[in-house]
Amino acid sequence: MERNRHSFDPATNTHVYWRLTDTFLLGAGFVVIGVLLAVYSSTHRFGHPASSGSSLAFTAVAAVLFIIEGLAFLRPRVTVRPEGITVRGRHRTKVARASEIRAINFGFVRQGEGGFKVWCPYVELVDGSAIWMSALLGGTISGATPPHTLEQVRAIRSMLNVGGTDLPEREPEPLWRRGLDKVRRR
Repeated sequence: MERNRHSFDPATNTHVYWRLTDTFLLGAGFVVIGVLLAVYSSTHRFGHPASSGSSLAFTAVAAVLFIIEGLAFLRPRVTVRPEGITVRGRHRTKVARASEIRAINFGFVRQGEGGFKVWCPYVELVDGSAIWMSALLGGTISGATPPHTLEQVRAIRSMLNVGGTDLPEREPEPLWRRGLDKVRRR
């Protein structure tokens, strides 16, 4: 199950793109399990003969870890405003102003260890670095990218007034050969 989603806030002129995937649902499940563990550890009495302080502490730590990891699965999204773009990954957030963006193109990333290649849009910046928009992963490199992914990338380009190319006819040259593999940190 995989589907790109889009929401718009007219008050701030903000577009948000995210994917509803199995991992998104897994993240929601982690948050629910974490909350249930937190409720269990807080309502369980310390004086109960079957309970020990260390098992309750372990349950509380497990609850916090489940909630943190669940929220990390729920984070990936792309937020676009006329001023720039914010790309949230599971553990990092990257921001670029519209004046820093050269183009929004497609490249490919490998899924998992020795896994298959998947089309993924990326923001090519003026300084030569790139920001991958993993929240908008497309189809496999051997197949066609879903039309809604192309439409969303074209809409982002028009909002930011930048160019870019759609999928090339052949497998693209890896980004490290073109010098676009630098990680951008702020």
